[in-house]
Amino acid sequence: MNNTEKKLDALIDALRFDVEETKTFDSDDVIKWSNRWKTLEGLGVSFVPPDRPKPTVKYKFTKRDELVDYDPQENANRPTNSPPIGLAPKYIHDELREGEIISAMIRYLNTGKPIPPDWTGELRDLQVARS
Repeated sequence: MNNTEKKLDALIDALRFDVEETKTFDSDDVIKWSNRWKTLEGLGVSFVPPDRPKPTVKYKFTKRDELVDYDPQENANRPTNSPPIGLAPKYIHDELREGEIISAMIRYLNTGKPIPPDWTGELRDLQVARS
């Protein structure tokens, strides 16, 4: 089993799926191969034709029904190496908000609608606070 197969196996297991592999042969291919083999046997040749039919492999995934006990309190008390995610800095929030206001104004202008005065006031306040 190569590294990619190991990773895929671990992922399938982590997602709590069972995999059932089934191999099937195309009956026409098997019959043709078998007839060639019988023909070669009739000629006194004692080897198996190399073009043996290859199976079609299908995978059936089924979700496991097992229940896992999850205690959020247990995970909350577990020590971590990094702090929890906090807030984005205010200047980033303000820059993003400024971009959203400008985009909304452009959309309104493109449709011919008047821009709400609250937007222009908020945009002006954000630009004044930034400078």
